[in-house]
Amino acid sequence: AYQLVSDGVASPADIDKTVKHGLGLRWSFMGPFETIHLNAPNGVNDYCQRYVESCIHPVLTQMFSTSFEKWKPEVWNQIHKNMEET
Repeated sequence: AYQLVSDGVASPADIDKTVKHGLGLRWSFMGPFETIHLNAPNGVNDYCQRYVESCIHPVLTQMFSTSFEKWKPEVWNQIHKNMEET
């Protein structure tokens, strides 16, 4: 959130509204990784294979230029494994 304000992408009020009226309620009982895991037929790995290069990286590039860490298979595989174990 801080980075979005700092980069002039959104105001603090807009960020608060987005979280409060967007995913905030959902994330009160299901976190972001659980949400990703349930949004694809085969979990986090499936989601990432479908969307990282086609959607997530292009959006992050537009928002932050090159100052973000790209999503890597070794990390999302670890997240997937953890979601399967819980």
